Order: sequence, then C-alpha cells, then structure tokens
Amino acid sequence: MDWGQILANVVPVITIVGAFLLWLKNDIKQLRDDMNANDKRLRDDMDDKINQLRDDMDDKINQLRDDMNANDKLLRDDMNAGFAAQEQRLRRVEMEQARMAGLLEGMALTGRLPDAGAGPRQT
Repeated sequence: MDWGQILANVVPVITIVGAFLLWLKNDIKQLRDDMNANDKRLRDDMDDKINQLRDDMDDKINQLRDDMNANDKLLRDDMNAGFAAQEQRLRRVEMEQARMAGLLEGMALTGRLPDAGAGPRQT
C-alpha cells in the first residue's frame, strides 16, 4: 500500500471518530448544563419553600405572642378586679368592726354592757 491509500483510509476514520467525540463532548456539556439548571431550579424552589415556612412560622409565633399578651392582660385585669373586690369587702368588715366597737363602747359607758366575768345571766 502506498501512503496515499493509507491516508485515504485513515482520514475518514479520524474524521468520523473526531465528529463522534465532538458530538459526545457537546452532549456531555448539554447534560451538565441541564443538570445545573435543574439543581438551580431545585435550590430556588427549596429557598422559596423555606422562606414561606419561615414567614408562616413568624406569623404564627407573632399571633401566639399576641394571644398570650391578651390572655395575660385579661388575667391581670381579673386579678386586679378580684383584689379590688377583696379590698372593698375588707373595708366593709373593718367599718362594721369599728361600728360594733363604737356600740360596745357606748353600751359600756352607759352601763348596759354585761360584765364578762359574771358568767351567764340567771333569770
């Protein structure tokens, strides 16, 4: 075989192999680009979902905080009202005690108070 014949046989094979390798390289690049695009889309979706979840949790925590503050205020108001009512009752009892002490003192001054040491009255 002469060199011309060898080159005529080898050049088409090299051309075909080169074209196949170029196609394979482009296909791999396209697959890599598709995979990177899918990864980016997945990351973006996950970021959106995480941000939405975070916002929802913040809203629920704020609502819970508001509810707790409202319940705390109601409890404080109820306690203050209960303390005020107890204080009013105590003042009424103290006033009644003072009135009774005044009556007893008046009865003692007029001599109408029985002697405590004399025991029960005999009739």
